[in-house]
Amino acid sequence: MGARGHGTRRPVRARSAFAKGVLRSIRSSLGRFLAIMGIVALGCGFYAGLKMCGPDMRLAADRLYDGTGLWDLRVVSTLGFDDADVARVAGVEGVGAAMPSHTVDAMARVGDEQVAVRISSLDVAAAVLKEISALDMFDDVKLITEEEGRAAGKIITIGESCLEAFLDAVQQRSLSDGSKLELKVVYTPLNGTGLECVQRILT
Repeated sequence: MGARGHGTRRPVRARSAFAKGVLRSIRSSLGRFLAIMGIVALGCGFYAGLKMCGPDMRLAADRLYDGTGLWDLRVVSTLGFDDADVARVAGVEGVGAAMPSHTVDAMARVGDEQVAVRISSLDVAAAVLKEISALDMFDDVKLITEEEGRAAGKIITIGESCLEAFLDAVQQRSLSDGSKLELKVVYTPLNGTGLECVQRILT
């Protein structure tokens, strides 16, 4: 027991002497120790930032693409696709929507420089119509009062100056020499839209 106890005290003494030596070295050169600690902390911070930069950028890009409805997969064919092919692609499980497009690579001149450009045409109207058709008029369409719309800036009344400018532009394109013509005009406004303009321009 005595020998075992003597053997266990030596590491304690060694560790104690080592700790005292380390503390003595730190005290003797405190400025150098703090500078090294600052450099190590700065390096750890940079490493952690660079380590998380890639995943954060991918996550932010994924959220942006999902929010804007950017396509996840681009299907290309050398012979092109017809409406039946587009319908089959749209019917694949997991495909939310399929939008056909025409793409051509061309050379263009910008100033004195010739550049390669890619021109794409998208059937945006069909995509918008599909999104509108998917809405439920009772659950998805949000209604507000006129007062709330004006307060939020969603409803704006056109001022008299804008109306006068429009009427002046119409009169400048008139084919009449100013004399009154015996004409009868039948005008059917859509929900009253444009009625005031028509009445004022004809008087």
